Amino acid sequence: MRFGYDGGMSPADARAFADRRWDLIDAAKVRENARFFRERGPVGCLEASDALRVHGALAAPETERDRAEDLRHHIAMRLTLDRAGERAVARR
Repeated sequence: MRFGYDGGMSPADARAFADRRWDLIDAAKVRENARFFRERGPVGCLEASDALRVHGALAAPETERDRAEDLRHHIAMRLTLDRAGERAVARR
């Protein structure tokens, strides 16, 4: 089973999406999150978060691999920047 965005969106659909009442949507999200937390507590929030992670991994398994690869790249970049910074400081 494959989920996802197929790349097709008409200009009218894009305008309708952009012109939504985002303030009302944000307020509804805050109310729903508060209700959920009142009813389920922090454990319920963690369970819901994990369920979404599992769903995402099943819907697009490559995403988990991509995230792991992204993390490896971020770590490598950070180490490279750290070494460059150390050399710059040593030259002073």
